Amino acid sequence: VMRYDPSDRPVLIANVISDGNILYDIRDKVEKEIKPKLQRIDGISEIFVVGGAQREIHIDIDRDKYYSKGFNSSEIFNAVQSNNFSISGGIIMAPSGNRNLVAPGRFLSIRDIASQPLGRTENSSLIRISDMGEVRDSFREEENKARINGKEEVVIYVHKAGDANTLSVCSEARKIFSEYSGGEIRIVFDQSERISSSVENVVSSALFGLLIIITALYFFIKSMRVVVAIAVTIPLSVVITILFMYFFNIEFNLISLCGLSLASGLVASNGIIIAEAVLAEKSLTPESVKFAVKKVSKSLVASTL
Repeated sequence: VMRYDPSDRPVLIANVISDGNILYDIRDKVEKEIKPKLQRIDGISEIFVVGGAQREIHIDIDRDKYYSKGFNSSEIFNAVQSNNFSISGGIIMAPSGNRNLVAPGRFLSIRDIASQPLGRTENSSLIRISDMGEVRDSFREEENKARINGKEEVVIYVHKAGDANTLSVCSEARKIFSEYSGGEIRIVFDQSERISSSVENVVSSALFGLLIIITALYFFIKSMRVVVAIAVTIPLSVVITILFMYFFNIEFNLISLCGLSLASGLVASNGIIIAEAVLAEKSLTPESVKFAVKKVSKSLVASTL
């Protein structure tokens, strides 16, 4: 049983369409070409590639052979590990620029691994890994599989950091997917689409609500100046709120958008209450307007908070 955290969900899920290609080749290209580019995007925390096979070199040792010759599995492991590395040779300084000097020492083929010496027999003959067993090119044991519409595919899961902007992360990831030349990448899930849809709904609801408020106010108050004053406060307050969200790095998500919608309604209702209080005065002078606003200000602040 695990505790579920909505922030652990991936913000983007995409699958690479195979079109008859071997899943191992697709997985290998994704790991070498797409994943490093995605990791360089600011705001991405983790990338998981699921599906397809991963290449792995297997050394199948004959236990009787290496026990009879006095070897154990740790010696074979150390022989492979200690001889599979490259050595830095320093830096060559040249007028055109500095060059790193590297002495390559990694295994390039199965034959290199199989010919790796382990020791010598009593008559000084060399014992190699191939004498202890078989070295073969194989695949790692599958830990997971991904299926799209019942067909096995290679799927990419993109996770963002907690303070990252979902819209920018998904947009940058989509650009990388569109530049991939090894096949077609199809977007399965994109959280930014839901956020964009929510933003559009907020904007359309705000415009529709503004139209209703203007119509209702004019019908009851019969004063175009008051109607315009209240109508201007709604988009103005939304713009100011968005500016504050931008400068304080507050992300657009469902919670913040719902709060913005509720706040827009409060701005309209508070404006109507202030307008009613001002119009209730017998004369519209600066002093009477201040007095009318002062009468309802405490109540408005308390109800808004």
